[in-house]
Amino acid sequence: MDFISILNKMPKDELVKLARKHNTISKIPNIHKLKKHDLIVQLMMFQDEVKKIYYGDENDKSLNDIKTAKGQKIRAPPKPKDQTKLNEDINVLLKEQIKKQKEILDTENISEADKLTKMKQIKEITKQIEKLTKHLSP
Repeated sequence: MDFISILNKMPKDELVKLARKHNTISKIPNIHKLKKHDLIVQLMMFQDEVKKIYYGDENDKSLNDIKTAKGQKIRAPPKPKDQTKLNEDINVLLKEQIKKQKEILDTENISEADKLTKMKQIKEITKQIEKLTKHLSP
């Protein structure tokens, strides 16, 4: 079977893993940004080296094993966020958002400029809440 057809049948995440293993030898810039077809083209440029990685005994090694063999640094896995602290932060932001909304609704003689600034503040608080809720586990 031709090697390019093997690469075409591989899903993109496996191609990225193969390219990262190849990156320990020579660099392919911005692997994660490349489309599948572009990644295959980049791998085919270094076809002999990639075949050695794909078919060789090093196929069983993980990327971290290859990096330690070459003396490169390994990133630690991300630390889990403290869920109770996140919930508290979200609750504080929600209370602040409600407070700003009540200020807009309760004051009758509020100017349009003040109303606009408070709406912008509410929008910023909403963005902060959205960032924090991404880290919450279901």
